[in-house]
Amino acid sequence: MARPADETLAWAVREEITNVVRHSRAMTCSITVSRSKSAVRLELVNDNAPPPGPYGNAVTGLTERAAQLGGTVETRRTGDGRFHLVMELPTSDVGTRADVPAP
Repeated sequence: MARPADETLAWAVREEITNVVRHSRAMTCSITVSRSKSAVRLELVNDNAPPPGPYGNAVTGLTERAAQLGGTVETRRTGDGRFHLVMELPTSDVGTRADVPAP
């Protein structure tokens, strides 16, 4: 069974990719996941973000889910029109390869 942090990371990728497809004119999108002893970090960057405006339910929901696990979500638009989302969650609830059953 997936741990809550694993589910939250998967949900973040799904939501943000949906936003890229529906709300931007992105030509590129990158997803990077890194892990330290204390946190796992998900970064999603896409070009050609829509103009700044109020965030919809996706970013609000991501922020709330991350906070429930002791994590954070930060978003920003860069000077060159890119949208950058960073989610960090404590590693205490993130699965490892050992958690994945063998096929």
